[in-house]
Amino acid sequence: MKKRWSVLALILALLLLLSACGGGSSDTTTEVDENETSSSTGATTLTVGTLGEPDSLYPPNSATGGLCLAPVYESLMNYNYETGELDPCLATSWEFTDDTTLVFQIREGVQFSDGSTMDANDVLFSFQKYMEETTQTYSKLSFIDIENCYVEDDYTVVFKFTEPTASGLVIMATCGILSEDYYKEVGENQMSSAPMCTGPYELTEWTSGYSISYAKNESYWGDACYFDEIVVRFYSESTTMMIDYETDAIDVAMDLAENDVTRIQNDEVSNTQLYLVPTFETYVFTLYNGSEKLQDERVRQAIAHAIDRDAVAEHCLGVLGSTADSVMASSIQYYISCDCYEYDPELSISLLEEAGVENLELTCLLESDSVVSSMAEIIQAELNEVGITLNIEIYDIGTVITKWIGLENDMVPEGECVIMASSLSIPDPDYRCTGYKQGSGLTIIEVTDELNDLLFEARQTLDEDARREKYEEVQQLFVSEAYNNPVG
Repeated sequence: MKKRWSVLALILALLLLLSACGGGSSDTTTEVDENETSSSTGATTLTVGTLGEPDSLYPPNSATGGLCLAPVYESLMNYNYETGELDPCLATSWEFTDDTTLVFQIREGVQFSDGSTMDANDVLFSFQKYMEETTQTYSKLSFIDIENCYVEDDYTVVFKFTEPTASGLVIMATCGILSEDYYKEVGENQMSSAPMCTGPYELTEWTSGYSISYAKNESYWGDACYFDEIVVRFYSESTTMMIDYETDAIDVAMDLAENDVTRIQNDEVSNTQLYLVPTFETYVFTLYNGSEKLQDERVRQAIAHAIDRDAVAEHCLGVLGSTADSVMASSIQYYISCDCYEYDPELSISLLEEAGVENLELTCLLESDSVVSSMAEIIQAELNEVGITLNIEIYDIGTVITKWIGLENDMVPEGECVIMASSLSIPDPDYRCTGYKQGSGLTIIEVTDELNDLLFEARQTLDEDARREKYEEVQQLFVSEAYNNPVG
């Protein structure tokens, strides 16, 4: 598990703490001195460095846009990370009139950055677009009976759920609201690169491979922000980013390497404040249970026993993380420490012999990420010690998801395993388990009937204590079946 802020938490902190905005709320970051951000015209600019570039700024199908979506898009509610409660944003109030009917009162007087008015029609349209996507966005909202949702008046929208869903509100709070008129005018492609939203900033320029710039949204309904401009600079690796930070080319650095974190902790970098805050992120080595090679439980157990989870976490995360002992991070609601398979290569070899398996060869799909690559290399070497060959294929994150889901292969994964980080914006266990349910729209593994039933029961359970018990059982089942091996 990584001890850093989620992207959403960071940018909201930047907007709230640094920009003093009244609207919306891991990285390793550095503190900004507002007096040192400057412009020859007297305007103030905040420049943020981050690793990677967003794939899209169209929220329904954006896999990596979190940081760059946050300044422009707003949701109905904001998750308050301090209280664990939902605060009003584009909705002023909400009420369940029964277990499956949710009514929102939409804030009046809100305008999109072109000056047009936002109302209940935009809200319903937004969720209709989310539900059209065959991505994780769709699967996390699968509890919404979108065909029976309706606009009651200009500022009232009624949502119908297919079933009682304890996490419904917090999941809906992750969805940015779109302009129906703008979408119909320009289409998804242009919205992907030139969004028009209600947030405190509006996008002014996107230079591919370099940066995205934002200026204050003069139509913004909330309090004015301190910074006149925000610039997000993209880097392919952290070394160059840290050089730019230390030479004042950027004000905030995210996704720092462990050695740079250590330097800051040792006061070797001047005028810098380091923030290390636990995220909701866990790295999991996941096996595809549809593969004939992995049907025998003893083979999966052999793989689990061959992995030294402590060594992987220490080498790859260092001071930025710790060994994971659940598919859920310790900061997620209802987390428990599970009985994970202990590192025992001799037992691993014995289990393979018992199963009659020799020369097992697996393909592992990876995103182009230094931490994930390092984890894969260690696991590759450890599996090799027990006679298992792990072939590593590295792609961008979008391609990894496409190949793992099997979107271009009759919904059959193009590999037997994958290492992914579960990057979440809210600490809800149902949100974490999106994609593990049968028929969810994005199935990461084909879970057993027992686990699938338990996941749906947990989602539908509104009683707090009963829900906790179910998610504790869910976590232990995930680990015991040996399809999901949490490593860090």
